[in-house]
Amino acid sequence: MNHHDERRAAAIDRITNQREFRNHALVYCAVNTLLVVIWAASGAGYFWPIWVIAGWGIGLAAHAWRIYGQKPISEAEVIEEMNRVENPSNARLPEPTSSMPSDATDTENPVTPFPSAQQANLDLVMRAGTLIHTAFANSDEELFAHDFVFHFVNPHLAELDGDHHGYDGFRSFFERLHQESDTGFHNEPHSLTPYGDELVVAYATNTVSFGGTALDVDAIVVWRIVDGRISEAWDIPAINTVRPHQSRPAPHSDLRDADVRLTEDGGP
Repeated sequence: MNHHDERRAAAIDRITNQREFRNHALVYCAVNTLLVVIWAASGAGYFWPIWVIAGWGIGLAAHAWRIYGQKPISEAEVIEEMNRVENPSNARLPEPTSSMPSDATDTENPVTPFPSAQQANLDLVMRAGTLIHTAFANSDEELFAHDFVFHFVNPHLAELDGDHHGYDGFRSFFERLHQESDTGFHNEPHSLTPYGDELVVAYATNTVSFGGTALDVDAIVVWRIVDGRISEAWDIPAINTVRPHQSRPAPHSDLRDADVRLTEDGGP
């Protein structure tokens, strides 16, 4: 079932539940009206129908709350609960470690827990990063919306510049990038920052090699998450400040080693 089918099924469920509530309310009104008529016809003494009206009314109010007041379970909540159950010790992302570059560690503004939606978004982006670092060894298509678009903005690589559609287009882009570079494509993540409940910005240094010359390229990727799936991403390299590759400590294995934090402009 694709994302469109899931949303359609959820909409049908909501309509069905709303109709059931309206039928419930209609029966409530009809039955209690009949009880009041019986009470009046029998002498209108002690108003005994109040016990049925009040007791049943509580149930009707609870039904109304479930249909109209209670928020549906979101994908973000599901992912957070799955993470909590599967790995309780890592339910929240760790603080930066000493393996991070010194300029990425913020001692004056320590890492704080993220709201659940932001945490879920970070987890999705990290899973996407794992796909890239493992050369898509394990398929994870459910990460992406059916109409996902990956935008690559680099006119110096005309054969890759532009839009790449869907999971297959995303995978094909990185396969082609590996092929274009003499020594493949290497990525060293530095930071991962959520902005609101929709955007996550990743900053990294990419290393590629052309004509036997290894180059370091700073880049950011802006990820948009909608309804618990990655719907769009913009990969924006710093094309005017490309520099010769400098040997550094071994790159981090994936985005989980990046400095994950709320900046002054980030967060809710």
